[in-house]
Amino acid sequence: MAERKLNRLIGYLIGSFILLGFLFLFILIFTQIHREGLMGYIFHWLMGIYLVALSIGLLMNLVRNWSKKKWYLKIIQPLGILLFTFMGIGYTVTAYQDLPYVDQPEYVELRNLEIDADYSGESHDFILLGNSSSGAEFKFYLNSTHYNQALGLQEHGELETANVFYLPNSNIVMALAYNQP
Repeated sequence: MAERKLNRLIGYLIGSFILLGFLFLFILIFTQIHREGLMGYIFHWLMGIYLVALSIGLLMNLVRNWSKKKWYLKIIQPLGILLFTFMGIGYTVTAYQDLPYVDQPEYVELRNLEIDADYSGESHDFILLGNSSSGAEFKFYLNSTHYNQALGLQEHGELETANVFYLPNSNIVMALAYNQP
C-alpha cells in the first residue's frame, strides 16, 4: 500500500513538473522573450534541461508500468524519450558552447539587409537576413520590437546596415543597432 502511494506521489510530482515547465516555456515562446539577449540564452538552457527532465520522467513511467503498456506504446514511448533526450542535449550543448561568448559576443556588420516575417507557426518568426563584409550570409531571429524598428526604417528607405552582437553557436542576438544613412 505504501509503495502504491509513493508511486502515485512520484507520478504527481513528475506530472506537475512537466506541466509547469510546459507553461513556463510556452509563456516565453508566446511573448518572444526567448529570441534575443540574456533571456534567449537562458531559454536555451531551460529548454535543454526541461527536455532531458521530461525524458527522465517518461523513462521512469515506462519502466514502472512496462508490463501494463500496450505493444504500440512500448515502441512509441522509447522513441519519444530518445527524441526528447537528443533535443535536450542539443539545446544544452549549444548553450554550453556559447558560455564564453555571453560577456563578449561575436560581432558582425550586416549589409544588404532584408527583413521577413513568418506567421505560419504558433509564434511569429521575425527574421533579419544580411551579408557580412566578407560575403558570408547571416540569418537572425528577432523579437517584434527590433522587427518593427527595421520595418519602419525600410519604409523610409533607411535600412542599410546593422551592427549585430550574437552568440555564434545558437545565433541569439545579444545586441542590435541599425545604421541609418
